[in-house]
Amino acid sequence: MEKIIGLVAGTSGDSLSKHFKNLGYKIALVAGREGEPGTDTADHLLVTDLDNSQDIVDFFISISVQFVILGTGHYKAIDLLPLLEKVNLQTNLNLEKFNLVKDKLAFKDYISKNGFITPLYFSIHNREEFLALRGKFKFPCVVKSAIDVVQPVRVIEHQRLEELVFEILDKSSSVLIEEYIDGSDCTVAVTNVDLDIKNYGVIYYSKAKEY
Repeated sequence: MEKIIGLVAGTSGDSLSKHFKNLGYKIALVAGREGEPGTDTADHLLVTDLDNSQDIVDFFISISVQFVILGTGHYKAIDLLPLLEKVNLQTNLNLEKFNLVKDKLAFKDYISKNGFITPLYFSIHNREEFLALRGKFKFPCVVKSAIDVVQPVRVIEHQRLEELVFEILDKSSSVLIEEYIDGSDCTVAVTNVDLDIKNYGVIYYSKAKEY
């Protein structure tokens, strides 16, 4: 019987496909459009919008997928998790923990309450909250959506700040306005299996700049 891994990956579709193929698995890839990374090498392919969650689940079941890798943090992909768990398809994510670290505001609140140093920030949930804080923002600052509906943006004046905040709110996400720290972007790669945690050191890499 073929060993097939379901994959929902976005821009990392090619690298994840290559990795699991090297381990001896066939790949069942879900892509948002033709030509996305990994579509040219997938063994089974479904091209559909991630809103079509039941179609995606039915696709995996139809080819006997038992394990699904979610290689993207897009909120539509995460919305698949409860449906996949309901039909006993195991995934690489714990929904409760993922929701904590993926919601930038929830995670900022969590680490602040636990004594970790973090850039100063404001939480904005509606237009009224933003307007009430007018004059309290220091520039430059960084504007982020609590969930990934837009890329983070460095802002230097109030009009642009207001435009971005209202755009994010209109996309049904809260807003994080964060103190700007002038420095270098870096990534710290970490793996864990149960309590065996390994830190692979600092990599001076910026995902946003690479895009």
